[in-house]
Amino acid sequence: MKNQTGYFKTWKDSIGNKIFNIEFIDFSHRDINKNIHLKCKCICGNIFTRPFSLLNKKTSNNSCGCLSSLIYSNAGKTNRKFYVNNDKLIDNNETSYISGLLGSDGHYNKTKNSIELTLQYQDYKILEEISNYVEYSGKIFKNKDRNITRLVISDPSFCIFFKNRGIIPNKSKIYKVPDIYKNNSNYWRGMIDGDGCIHITKDNRLLLSLCGTYDVVYNFKLFCNSIVETNNKLIEHKDKDLFSFNISGEKAIKVLTLIYKDKNKLFLERKYNKYKRYL
Repeated sequence: MKNQTGYFKTWKDSIGNKIFNIEFIDFSHRDINKNIHLKCKCICGNIFTRPFSLLNKKTSNNSCGCLSSLIYSNAGKTNRKFYVNNDKLIDNNETSYISGLLGSDGHYNKTKNSIELTLQYQDYKILEEISNYVEYSGKIFKNKDRNITRLVISDPSFCIFFKNRGIIPNKSKIYKVPDIYKNNSNYWRGMIDGDGCIHITKDNRLLLSLCGTYDVVYNFKLFCNSIVETNNKLIEHKDKDLFSFNISGEKAIKVLTLIYKDKNKLFLERKYNKYKRYL
């Protein structure tokens, strides 16, 4: 329960709760002055201890310290005034999808300390859905003449959350699927919406393919094999850092049926519509 001087009456009331980017996990120890220290988890994944008296103050006690460098490095950037709702940055269906789409088409701008996602103009609705989910206070760039739409977020919490899930600078040839997403259908839906293709062949078969780094394509094959057995091999492209994997027919339908099962509002309509038209 909150009171006038802090968030909680006692340290026991705080356990299991979260303030800003810090989750209170458990009692840690008492120091020589008998002050209680709590074990905490930051949004960046770091486990640390801090005095309960400091945690309980209604001040800008926002992280383990990881946000400071991003906040200071963003000083002077025009988009630093736009933020997301930190409570949305948890591992769930929505952030799994966003991670997949960022893993395929996202870019970490090291100069601006921002994460950027640029798509074709016709796909602007998915950027609106992502923006709505994280409650982003900024705007989405749209240019129909140039056929692009772009979402740029420099909120430090957002950048740290997805950076810890593989969205790093210059990731295009080294990106690896985070362990938490290897069997996550929402993540793979995001990947397919970015670097995948759903196509109906001339002989009326549904074809599903995905391009990416060896690690991405190999793990996608394992994901497909967990649904249907396939002996299809990875295809290595002329660019030796790029691979692809294809699956077709009833096997592709079974994989896509699972991928779209928990789609909610996060999916590219034009790719989903191809799948639905085939059924």
